[in-house]
Amino acid sequence: MYAHKMASKKRTPFGTRLVQARRAKDLTQVQLAQRSGMSQAAISQAEMSGESSTFIATLAKVLGVNAEWLALGTGPRDAAQAQLYKEQEYQLLKSATKLSALAMELANLFDLIADPVRRARAYAVATQAIVDQLEAPAALEPHRTVAPDAPPMRERAPHTASSAQAVFE
Repeated sequence: MYAHKMASKKRTPFGTRLVQARRAKDLTQVQLAQRSGMSQAAISQAEMSGESSTFIATLAKVLGVNAEWLALGTGPRDAAQAQLYKEQEYQLLKSATKLSALAMELANLFDLIADPVRRARAYAVATQAIVDQLEAPAALEPHRTVAPDAPPMRERAPHTASSAQAVFE
């Protein structure tokens, strides 16, 4: 019987995250209840046996944490960091959309090259130019953090108009 009571007192992962976030803000259950519009009993229930709560967005806002982290334990804990990630993801999706359109245009241009050998060389030059651009430190600076022990990126000679012209000679 005692083991059954102890098992029922074990916190759920959601409850553990809720307690961590509340304590990080130095709030009591009563204070959190007042700020979120919930009762203290509902906060206590959510901390002990709650799998989730209909008040997740409100609790996350009051506690300054990411709602996804609070609900599921995924994503960054900090709400500001989560917003930064969303903005970066949006910018990457915008860039990918632009790149997709350019890739289609480039593919159509490759189709105009009748000679398969020249088409393959043009494709190789274009592919290498894209890889070089992606590996350029300026292109990666906003999104890539290099670990102190990371090996240096290899350097390549820049592609010029003359290297592209060599494809057609």
